[in-house]
Amino acid sequence: MVMRMAREFELSTPIDGTADQAWAVLTDFDAYPQWSRLVPFASGATVPGARVLLHIRGPGRRARPFRPTIVSIDPPREFVFQKSVGHRSLIHMVHSFTIVGSVASGVSLRQRWVATGALVPVLWPLLRHAMTRFSEFGTDLNARVSDMPSGAV
Repeated sequence: MVMRMAREFELSTPIDGTADQAWAVLTDFDAYPQWSRLVPFASGATVPGARVLLHIRGPGRRARPFRPTIVSIDPPREFVFQKSVGHRSLIHMVHSFTIVGSVASGVSLRQRWVATGALVPVLWPLLRHAMTRFSEFGTDLNARVSDMPSGAV
């Protein structure tokens, strides 16, 4: 019997706009080159089961391809990806983007990762460091939403 140890990590970024505005920016893959420093390219259908192509900029500023699968999508609140590295039993990552809050109290982008697999305990410091870099994605998303005209979606 193989035990699956899960590790979790979460980031939250305040968004100066509405949930609908944040959702529109988050799911408009064609516009990523205009605003995202971390993910300067994204393509694919935003439907469950679809594999999407993301280019994620590494610490050396070189973008590398990453092909996660969309697990679920619940407009305008949640978008979930998953990706295994090697076999699922080695490293399996689930990354969720959730827009929380209301206009009255403000909204935020919550990014949450759940990592499972035999190599996760060993590689956790590297994985966690990679996840912390997604704070830049939240900051860029907020800047893009903030630049939208009031009431625009």
